[in-house]
Amino acid sequence: MQSTTIKRAVAQDADRLTSLIQNSGAYRGPYASIISGYRVTPDYIARHRVFMAVDTAERLQGFYALLEQPPELELAFVADDVQGRGVRRLLIEHMIRKARAAGLTEVRVVPWERPELRFTTA
Repeated sequence: MQSTTIKRAVAQDADRLTSLIQNSGAYRGPYASIISGYRVTPDYIARHRVFMAVDTAERLQGFYALLEQPPELELAFVADDVQGRGVRRLLIEHMIRKARAAGLTEVRVVPWERPELRFTTA
């Protein structure tokens, strides 16, 4: 696997992030309606802390969106072809560091298809 870098998303990344969501294998079949029509917009990226994992060729491997008010991990997606290679772990570890740096002590996680979870950044 090529080296992975995590960087802040910018408005021009909106279509790439949306495409990753729409092509997610996790949301096929009965879960397809959850993401149907969902878009990450340039405005969304401007309002929230959105970070992407990219390889050395700038190929999108995954991303997350951290909301500060209320503290919530709203989006977290990893490309199907890099599942099981540690990208999600890198993104979550990065998100925890960013949450701590912002003074957040707890972040709510609301998986779209499962009950609500919480974790602390301590």
